[in-house]
Amino acid sequence: MKKFLRLSAVLPGTAAAMAFIPSAQAQSCGRVIHCRTLMTPGTTVEGPTVDVSLMIEEVARVLSAEGKEAANVVNSGGKLLGSINMNDIIPGMVSPKADAAAEPG
Repeated sequence: MKKFLRLSAVLPGTAAAMAFIPSAQAQSCGRVIHCRTLMTPGTTVEGPTVDVSLMIEEVARVLSAEGKEAANVVNSGGKLLGSINMNDIIPGMVSPKADAAAEPG
């Protein structure tokens, strides 16, 4: 049997709304990491360009679709800020609980 996490929120002018998220996805719901947090400032790579405000999961999708390992990070004005690669992104997507389980000892 699949486990689900029940989330509820009261929206202005409406009754309570509920959403059900599979618990595997729910583990990362509390962690929102934008690429500005993990990027390497001042570097450039051969790859797509992503906005600094994108969440790392979105950057991973772009890299996967393009078949690239890294992307250039720009601000809303198009100014190059740095780069981000899959080696930066993957550890940020793994939940702390999964990190602890993977450590020997």
